[in-house]
Amino acid sequence: MSTKNRFRVWFIPRWYPNRNDAMLGLFIRRHAEAVSLFDNVTVLYICPSTKLNKPIDITHHRHGNIQEKIAYYKSSKLLLLGPLVNLLRYLIAAYKLLKQEKNENGLPDLCHVHVLTRTAIPAMWMKLRYHIPYIITEHWSRYQSQNIANGSYKGILRRLFTKYAASQSSHITTVTNDLANAMKQCGLKGKYSVIPNVTDTSLFQPAPGNSNTISNLIHISCFDEPAKNIRGILDAVKILSEKRNDFKLDIIGDGPDKKLVMDHFKKLNIKNGIVEFYGEVSADKIPAHIQNSRALIMFSNYENLPCTIIESMSCGVPVISTDVGGIGEFVTSEMGILIKRGDIHQLVKAIESMLNHSDQFHQGFIRKYAINTFSNEVIGSSFHSLYSQYLLNNRKS
Repeated sequence: MSTKNRFRVWFIPRWYPNRNDAMLGLFIRRHAEAVSLFDNVTVLYICPSTKLNKPIDITHHRHGNIQEKIAYYKSSKLLLLGPLVNLLRYLIAAYKLLKQEKNENGLPDLCHVHVLTRTAIPAMWMKLRYHIPYIITEHWSRYQSQNIANGSYKGILRRLFTKYAASQSSHITTVTNDLANAMKQCGLKGKYSVIPNVTDTSLFQPAPGNSNTISNLIHISCFDEPAKNIRGILDAVKILSEKRNDFKLDIIGDGPDKKLVMDHFKKLNIKNGIVEFYGEVSADKIPAHIQNSRALIMFSNYENLPCTIIESMSCGVPVISTDVGGIGEFVTSEMGILIKRGDIHQLVKAIESMLNHSDQFHQGFIRKYAINTFSNEVIGSSFHSLYSQYLLNNRKS
């Protein structure tokens, strides 16, 4: 795309890969990568850290076409005043980061906030001070009814400010319709549209040969049991392993509930060789694991649109998943099998069906759908078209 048609966009994310956690917010970086095909993207991330020897440390990196600037601020450990202190430090770090970027490279055409709430503060300042519009992309499941009671979307001030931030944005995108509806039910008014998560279809490709003969199953997640329910998958595998031993489940990931999962696995005493845990696997090795699988299994209690599902589809590998969140909006009967949340017997039947009927899903069809729906080109073009709605008529020369 010619440079004269490219907008200058500041991404302001709540989560983003950083020196403390290389995996945090990878899905936001993938959105940035997609947008960078069409527009000039600078990521401005304000990151708490307990490892600093000074109040603020601003770093600058280049990731492909993306400029990444991260302002680390020292996180407070105070019990009572800690949240207030951290908010003030966040604001100071944000001010310094935005000022530095403006002085070095000028103002953006648009700010793109990823995941509310405090990330909207810098964008709202840019709108108030420089008349720069902002849009919001939301990924977080905290607005869904089952999460509100125990989640972080509570408190009168938080809710009021979130509603105001949404109302001041030019547009709100969500990765699923389900999430958009949940936000509307929480009173977050705005112009909504759905732009799903993105996957690198050049990296996630089908394996050569006929993958329908593979009997490996795979699960990839962050070991967050309230959401992912890995123990439920193990329960289903235990039942199935008493009937047959012609399959294997590979589990990839790490996270806060790994010990809980491993203790449950040991308690089940599943036959040797049926389940293998790989721990955290580098991103470049994930495609090979998916390619070597008959199906991806997700047994989540709640979700939006997991990247592992669209990565699996990009490899032409079908999905077995609970019909929660926005998964059913994209996983049709041609892409996999949807089951009820928490229904282990349905999961067992779905796995059996997947193993017994190797020709029920077509790799090429699944792959084509993924390219047309989740590729960098499609998602990047969707965001560029959205930016154009608000910028072409008012763009500065």
